[in-house]
Amino acid sequence: RLFRPVHRVVAVSARTGWELDTLVSALMTALPDHAASPLMTRLQDELRTESVRGQAREQFTGAVDRIFDTVESVCVASVART
Repeated sequence: RLFRPVHRVVAVSARTGWELDTLVSALMTALPDHAASPLMTRLQDELRTESVRGQAREQFTGAVDRIFDTVESVCVASVART
């Protein structure tokens, strides 16, 4: 329990490519929302599975939503002060 990893540990083979898709999927779930979409653009085509594309899309949408919420709250706060 003391040294239990926070995220999954995935064994891979860089030479043969074994389990790289599993590693990419685990990375996508571990990354913060604003970092998932940039990772997606740098992946090789064979690692861009539908699952990974969907995760990137959802996380990008979440990041954009938070930006708009922040801007909206700042605008409302400035209008309320005047």
